[in-house]
Amino acid sequence: MAARLNPARSPKNQHWVPQFYLKQFAIPDRRESGSDQVWIFSRRHTDGLETKRINIRNVAAEQFLYSPKTRDGLRSFAAEQMLADVDGMLSQYWPRLATGIVDLDKFQGLRRAIAWLMGLLIARHPDSFEKVQDVHEQIVRFYQSAPKDELGRPAITHFVHEGKRYELDNSDWAEFRDATSEDVHQQAVKDMRNLTIALTNHIFEKKFAIVVAPHPVFVTSDRPVYLMHAARERFGVRTPGTRIMFPLSPTHMLFAHDDDAGDQNKYTHLRKEDAVGMNYMTWVHARRFLISSFEPTPLLTEMVNESDRFNRILENQQRPRIKKTGRNDACPCGSGKKFKFCCSRPH
Repeated sequence: MAARLNPARSPKNQHWVPQFYLKQFAIPDRRESGSDQVWIFSRRHTDGLETKRINIRNVAAEQFLYSPKTRDGLRSFAAEQMLADVDGMLSQYWPRLATGIVDLDKFQGLRRAIAWLMGLLIARHPDSFEKVQDVHEQIVRFYQSAPKDELGRPAITHFVHEGKRYELDNSDWAEFRDATSEDVHQQAVKDMRNLTIALTNHIFEKKFAIVVAPHPVFVTSDRPVYLMHAARERFGVRTPGTRIMFPLSPTHMLFAHDDDAGDQNKYTHLRKEDAVGMNYMTWVHARRFLISSFEPTPLLTEMVNESDRFNRILENQQRPRIKKTGRNDACPCGSGKKFKFCCSRPH
């Protein structure tokens, strides 16, 4: 039977961005009132184009995100309670990590706490559950098209990836094939802890660079931890060259990277010309909302201009380059003569 835990830990509205994190981006004039609010702006035109003030209780939440129904119609709130316990523990250290200067080389435990939160924010995000659903569907389609044995199971005993052989057990094929979306979601929730541990370990291996601004300039989003790669379209946390960005607070932005140059962990001062670009990347990677401690309309205007600049750079990079004909090259007119003896001469 699905566990029925403390009713206080069994909320219908379940957050994938914890409220203790969003408190750092609360509007200053609301913090003392006990009703923390943030500014939001939606990427969806259907939501309207105006900025809004909203209570953090209503940000980045979904009904029963971590409590899908089992086949007997019940819900387990064990994952939600686990997340509440972790959030409660991290919230004790977060103000210091998000707004202060911490010697992350000396206090490796605090550095791992940041890595843990980053891994957890990726693992608990709706994106992760949607990816699991997509992978499940792809595997089913692949095996459905494969040859079958006498019991109707895929007649595939192994596969080879990057030179390594992996054995396959198809004894539970029927159960896997017939799993409902709720079944897949349930399994993804169960795997969330192990995924968080794996992500944390990979993130912890990277170097941390924290950019510090003299006043609140950074925004966040409903996808606060996001990945970038300069050369690859498909990549993950483990891919060499992957950079991870994470706005810690309106004054602190973290980059996790594996560049050879530079110190293991360092704080740097924000260059004024970089602020809009960093916020623009946060905006681009948002799931739906940009989240800010200050009214974001002026920033949005700056980001539109930044977007135009990025698009012009991209167009210049993609524009086909016309190779200049050398004096000793064959003339492009097809005469067979060298260019210097043909069309390069004035007529």
